[in-house]
Amino acid sequence: MAKTSITDPIWVTKIDHPDHPGKIGVSICPGKKSPSVFGGMWHRDLELDLTAIQRDFDPTAIVTLMIDNELSANKVPNLGQAVLYHGMKWFHLLIQDMTAPDESFGGVWAEIAPSILQMIKQGDN
Repeated sequence: MAKTSITDPIWVTKIDHPDHPGKIGVSICPGKKSPSVFGGMWHRDLELDLTAIQRDFDPTAIVTLMIDNELSANKVPNLGQAVLYHGMKWFHLLIQDMTAPDESFGGVWAEIAPSILQMIKQGDN
């Protein structure tokens, strides 16, 4: 039996910063449709997952740490568009699964980190 957004609701693990009110949240890929590393298959619903994330975590932005091929393999190539449609900002940082960030990551991170840090400092998730 497939694991869905109904049978296994998306869960956001919250990370507090001791000096700032905003939180960082970490979750499984919203809308994921692919094998689970724990057995079985994920057959999540992107809209249900994003709605749950908004309801339970209230993020200003979503940061995706997957390359385009991984988004396609998980059947969510439109994740960024869906995040924007839900009124959140979307930051896409390309990190190949099970590898460290490559040289190009540093440049992109240097561009977007100030925006993300400002959101956390002002209390946004």
